[in-house]
Amino acid sequence: MWTNEFEPDRTITTILDESAEVPDVIVTVDEHGYVSIEQYDSEVPTLSNLVVMPPDMFAEFLQALNSSEGAFRIVKATTNEKT
Repeated sequence: MWTNEFEPDRTITTILDESAEVPDVIVTVDEHGYVSIEQYDSEVPTLSNLVVMPPDMFAEFLQALNSSEGAFRIVKATTNEKT
């Protein structure tokens, strides 16, 4: 189960463990596309584990979930614009 909250400067998705075995995971995407993934420590409620990554790293993370074993890179297409 998950919830989505849309705020003017960020989107917050909370993924809940319906078995209540582990704390919820909170994924926040800010207005610049930076993603933070947070999970509170069940033994120390005021402490959380936090991972922050820019948009390109998060895109790679999403691709990695569906990849086989190995090393991969997303190659961005370049444009040849005339000015």
